[in-house]
Amino acid sequence: MKQHEKVLEYLMTHKEGMTSKDAFEKLGIIQMPERIWILKRLGYKINTKTESGVNRFGERVRYTRYTLEE
Repeated sequence: MKQHEKVLEYLMTHKEGMTSKDAFEKLGIIQMPERIWILKRLGYKINTKTESGVNRFGERVRYTRYTLEE
């Protein structure tokens, strides 16, 4: 199975979506934005939402969450 197919399968079964960190930890995928780009080119509607949080050093960070539009 290709990496973008793994991402699509994950997005289809996890309505809360995923982040690049999720992709690395759960699927071993490092280039998440590239996989999303491929899925969009294939016609899938994927939403992106910028979120913020705190990293392990206590610093504020921003990251993107991807969800599949139904």
